[in-house]
Amino acid sequence: MTKSSQPMLEIRQVSKQFSGVSAVKDVNLSINKGEIFALLGGSGCGKTTLLRMLAGFETPSAGAIFIDGEDISEVPPHRRPVNMMFQSYALFPHMTVAQNVAFGLQQEKNRLSKPEIASKVAQLLGLVRMQDFASRRPEQLSGGQRQRVALARSLAKKPKVLLLDEPMGALDKKLRSQMQLEVVDIIEAVGVTCVMVTHDQEEAMTMADRISVMHEGEIMQVGTPNEIYEFPNSRHTAEFIGSVNIFDATVTQLEKDYSLLTCVDLNVPIQVEAGINAPIGASLGVAIRPEKITMSRQQPDQLVNWLMGVVEDIAYLGGHSVYYVKLTSGKRVMAIGTNNDRHEQKVTWKDTVYLHWSNTGAVVIYQ
Repeated sequence: MTKSSQPMLEIRQVSKQFSGVSAVKDVNLSINKGEIFALLGGSGCGKTTLLRMLAGFETPSAGAIFIDGEDISEVPPHRRPVNMMFQSYALFPHMTVAQNVAFGLQQEKNRLSKPEIASKVAQLLGLVRMQDFASRRPEQLSGGQRQRVALARSLAKKPKVLLLDEPMGALDKKLRSQMQLEVVDIIEAVGVTCVMVTHDQEEAMTMADRISVMHEGEIMQVGTPNEIYEFPNSRHTAEFIGSVNIFDATVTQLEKDYSLLTCVDLNVPIQVEAGINAPIGASLGVAIRPEKITMSRQQPDQLVNWLMGVVEDIAYLGGHSVYYVKLTSGKRVMAIGTNNDRHEQKVTWKDTVYLHWSNTGAVVIYQ
């Protein structure tokens, strides 16, 4: 489904304090109609507090929240065009699957007739492929099935915004990977705007159209999964999303097509693409993802972007291995090698190796 560029949800300078301590600090976000948007961060970063303010369970200390152009900051939860799927799913154990999905529809002031509710429930259960389980109770379902029922119930009243609180947290890894794609397909089929909270970077990158990385109550960076991963704007974002090597460096040369930086951990300069927003002599960081690095036993011909070290550890992960290479400075660098064949590893512990990368493999970070 094509995403709209028209905002459905706007968060304007929202802050929240508890006993004088700031949990959310001056957050500004605009989320488009039909978009799946992830609030990503570690424990205590403010993402859940922000989600609870969207749901109406907490009131902002400052700022305002708009849904479809209407200020809902003071509107109670039951009157908001919002529904929330909790991590625990919160299904009623004494009700069948069909009764759970119908519950919200039956509570509406101007509710549908019984045949209309039954038709709506059947439609939703068909959408989440649970029509054959309508008469079962939650304890008779698997974790993935309970999640589908909770999602159907959340969508029953056609909310303008669907809130997901750690949606995959109760599932095992294999089922989680499967359900991530299924839930995205269902949300996109309905066309609802979705805001999800997660601490799982893989989950956010798989499911979300855009991601907001939060830290200590603030928004660090907003972008597509590709933008967040490939072009982090800070050390925190680079380290939180995926694995990364970060070198402290100093700008030594600025040219039209490239820039050179020196680093105490390397014997040769680091060369990056042009466009550094810093003068000669400035200190900054250089981030290099492990998969951008090529490892070999021979010293590369290039005069920049390489280092030498000794393999200290190897983590075998099936399709690939992670090599931890210790430099003479003591710094450890990660490199990833794919396991393309079943033969014995060409590089092993205590081997001296050379790691090198291209100009586009390194990203400059300023914070």
